[in-house]
Amino acid sequence: MDVFSGIIAITFVSILTFFIANYWPKVAKILYVALLVRVIILFLGYYIIELPDSNDDAKTFEALANNWAEQGFSYVMSRYPAFNSSFISWIIAIPYSLFGRSILMAQSISLFFGMGSVFMGWLLARKLWNERVASKAGWFFALYPSLILYSCLTLREAPVWFFLLVAFFGIANWAQNQTFKSTILPIVAFVLASFFHEAMFVGVITFLTIILLKKIELSINLLKCYAVSLKSILLIFSFVTIIGIFFFDGFNISIVDSYKNLINTKELIHITSSRNTGIAAFPEWTKSNSLTELIYKAPIRIIYFMFSPFPWEVNEFKHLLGMIDSITHFILIFLILRNRKVIWDNLALRTIMLVLASYFIIFGMVIGNFGTAIRHRAKFIIGVILLIAPLLPKFIFSKKIKK
Repeated sequence: MDVFSGIIAITFVSILTFFIANYWPKVAKILYVALLVRVIILFLGYYIIELPDSNDDAKTFEALANNWAEQGFSYVMSRYPAFNSSFISWIIAIPYSLFGRSILMAQSISLFFGMGSVFMGWLLARKLWNERVASKAGWFFALYPSLILYSCLTLREAPVWFFLLVAFFGIANWAQNQTFKSTILPIVAFVLASFFHEAMFVGVITFLTIILLKKIELSINLLKCYAVSLKSILLIFSFVTIIGIFFFDGFNISIVDSYKNLINTKELIHITSSRNTGIAAFPEWTKSNSLTELIYKAPIRIIYFMFSPFPWEVNEFKHLLGMIDSITHFILIFLILRNRKVIWDNLALRTIMLVLASYFIIFGMVIGNFGTAIRHRAKFIIGVILLIAPLLPKFIFSKKIKK
């Protein structure tokens, strides 16, 4: 029953992929290759080899889901955990409680979000750039190693990057007309991503801050012309009020409490100091013991989050694989810097870049070892690729020989 229900779930994702490919023929080859590679890796990991990151959190999430499912469907519904790391376990526990335990079925949930991300990434690249660039980006989404890996494991990465892509798609729509209605999709998508990992809520904060600053800029420009935008003033007042209520104990919400901790100096020092653990820990000197150290060491920790492990930190073979990921990430960030003028002149790309930068800052402050950093970087890799999509090399699978 374990394997049978898993194969049924994988078949469902495959059929859905075929429908999308049939409706969008220009992305069909990309989707077929992405699906084939992911299904092969998924079965290899299930039957033959142990995939990287397939232990620890992956097994913990799956085991918790099974524990809940054994109590029945009603019990699973009562365990609903919004904005919590166990939300992925709750998602898995629902089919478990109905059809029984199946690791393949649990992994097919990540496969579903992984395939959805390949399609959404291609669709968004086409919207931000053009069809030719979207094709190049689509092949990267289909074949990028970490995107393949985390589409086959019971972890949070796949659903998180899927909803981030939906949020970025909403940002692209908002950049075109900047209406209140166009802000709903990105905000909802960021919140949905936060269900799987509460740190994703920083996307909402960053996006609303960008809107707020644009409205303030508009109001100042109008005041120079002796005019007033009542809509902008009302919007500014509403945003400031909401932020004030949230961060000054207006609501008792767990996700808000987490961000209050980030503006509490003592709590933030404790967080940054306690996360440097394990064989892959960041150096001891990156820990902070005071506000001054917290400030000047923050850029160093962000660099470690984005680019570690460095060559001098490689002690095992799996660390070497991590270094390959870090080198790739360094190249992609370099290309963003090279493409910075194009990105900054485009409101949608600029907003996506600022959202990604806010994530890098938050994660850089609290992550303490490069093993965890590699996994969390995977959450943002599609967004990074989207920013530099025109600079990506073209995939060539065959070359016609001229006679």
